[in-house]
Amino acid sequence: MKVFIIFLFPLVLTAQPDPRDTYPYELKEVNEKIKNDSLNSSLRWERANLRIELMRQSRYRFDDPFSDLKETDTDCDYFKCAQIERDLEFVYYKWPNSLDEGNFYLQRMIYYDNTKQFDKALHDALCLKDSIHFSNYGGRLTYYKEHGTNALPGLYILNGNYDMALVVLDKIIIDEKITQQSKYYAGYSSASFVNKKLMLLYKMGQRDPHINYLKSLFLENFKYYFDKKENFENEDLDRFDLSVRKNIVYHNNRFLDDVKEQGFYYLTELVNRLKEFESPDFVKYQKLHEQLKNPEKKTEYDSPFNLKLDAGQLKELINQF
Repeated sequence: MKVFIIFLFPLVLTAQPDPRDTYPYELKEVNEKIKNDSLNSSLRWERANLRIELMRQSRYRFDDPFSDLKETDTDCDYFKCAQIERDLEFVYYKWPNSLDEGNFYLQRMIYYDNTKQFDKALHDALCLKDSIHFSNYGGRLTYYKEHGTNALPGLYILNGNYDMALVVLDKIIIDEKITQQSKYYAGYSSASFVNKKLMLLYKMGQRDPHINYLKSLFLENFKYYFDKKENFENEDLDRFDLSVRKNIVYHNNRFLDDVKEQGFYYLTELVNRLKEFESPDFVKYQKLHEQLKNPEKKTEYDSPFNLKLDAGQLKELINQF
């Protein structure tokens, strides 16, 4: 009889260090250098940048303008905000040659967001979007423009300008629907902006626009699903070998499932709002929701949508609306 001996070795996983762990030491070194060279704008920028990075939150207020985060205060004594602002002003008037204009406005926007100076953060976001025309690094112009544009809706909301927030949100959502269509309908890219618009309409008390927008999102997603499924079925996959064909079909089906689940998410939100608003439409949309939900869902990992429904059944149900 053969005896197999298995040696079990403990697996040691080492977490990657947070790069910010070294910032206090780097800050100490920079402060020592500034003592002997206080007019060096590169050193003053480095110090301001390190302090801004140390105060950076896991999420920005402009990313989540309706959360409680906007009510929290940054400890400006601890982070030496007065020194940061003196350094930023010094750098602005004595610009280091190596500093990208976009990087300056981006970091200063983040600083103003952290310190709840939302009017100044909005100014810098607009500069990032419209006024940066040169970068020392290839490809950074698009990076700066996108960061400024994406921060605008939240900053308009935080400044109380809801109408401009809606204008910018509509533009971002339309652009993403055109340029990143598949990601848009699968909820990969634009969900945060769509949710911002929904929450903004809700906060503004615009019930009818809020409900109508949810209805359009729900129907658009399922229409896209039916169109995309038909396109996939008409694809000529015979030019590929069997393993490649199977891989394509697998990923196509996964993508279609994501599109359906995103449509069902919008339907769920719609039903919840219709119930809250005591709308007469609640009953018929609730009935559809019951027909589409997964009766076997037991854990958070199970899809809330009944993925076993075939396209014919689904189309028949959706076409009623």
